[in-house]
Amino acid sequence: MADGSAAETVLQSAIYQYVTVLLSLLTNYTLLLTKKPQAMEATYQRGLAFCETFDLSRLHPVIMLNFLAACLTTFAVQGNSARLLCALTRYVSLLEKTEDPYLLHGDAYFDQIESWIDELELGNQMPRSSNMVKKQLTGLILESPLLQPFKDQQSFTELFQRLQAVAAHTADDTHGKEETR
Repeated sequence: MADGSAAETVLQSAIYQYVTVLLSLLTNYTLLLTKKPQAMEATYQRGLAFCETFDLSRLHPVIMLNFLAACLTTFAVQGNSARLLCALTRYVSLLEKTEDPYLLHGDAYFDQIESWIDELELGNQMPRSSNMVKKQLTGLILESPLLQPFKDQQSFTELFQRLQAVAAHTADDTHGKEETR
């Protein structure tokens, strides 16, 4: 820890963990809001602002993709095609720009957590291979019965085609870390 103290590492790693936990809680909460469109909209907007504040599209894109997937699923249940289109557009764009492999890492703000990440059981590796994660993230949307009615709507067609292209370019990876425990 050339630039920081042990206390900085502990606090930054705690903040990092709480950031991921909070977004996971918001993700789960969206699924309870199918009959509360105003609360869903507020949760979506606050979740996006939180993601932007901590630059989660770069810092931890998988957790942001999970949030967006839950949001677009709830918007589909609500029949809110305008919001569904916004969330799906963000989802597909983020999935396309997220580079393999998916690794845990810090950034300019979380600049003292690398030693903490190295101490994790899997180090900077995700519990499953990047290819497995990408397959699940594309399949989650492409195979969702809730989204089937939207696939043939003109405004959604390109997004589903782009998602299929991501799925097609995801190689089979049966030798990577797919499961732990």
